[in-house]
Amino acid sequence: MGKHGERRYKAEQVLEAIKDSAGIVSNVARKLGCDWHTARRYIDEYTSAQAAFDGEMQRVNDLGEIELIKLMQSGDLGAIKYRLSSKAKDRGYGEQMQITGTGKAGAFLLGWAEDDTAEDQGHPDNQNGLPPASKAA
Repeated sequence: MGKHGERRYKAEQVLEAIKDSAGIVSNVARKLGCDWHTARRYIDEYTSAQAAFDGEMQRVNDLGEIELIKLMQSGDLGAIKYRLSSKAKDRGYGEQMQITGTGKAGAFLLGWAEDDTAEDQGHPDNQNGLPPASKAA
């Protein structure tokens, strides 16, 4: 805000500065010609700017996911493991640990969640860290 409560930047100016900023406040500030804190304050002040900034961050996240998928398609094992451990936990990938308290003087039980087994959770006994193609009955 200016000296007498007037706004230095209008919503349209902030929205324009957000375009192609990659969701980085410093980029918005540079485009507006102000410091980081001022840019952040204006982004937070205008509802339309908040939505545009969030959209810009999601656009950049999408670009990252596109590149990650390209790496996976080329067989990059690191990319594959990262994607599965972060986005396929519901399928049994990832390292999950259950921590429960006993309620007594800070004693805790640490262990794998009940449905996690060596056969389907990347346990050291499972060399490839992948679930088996099928489980024998």
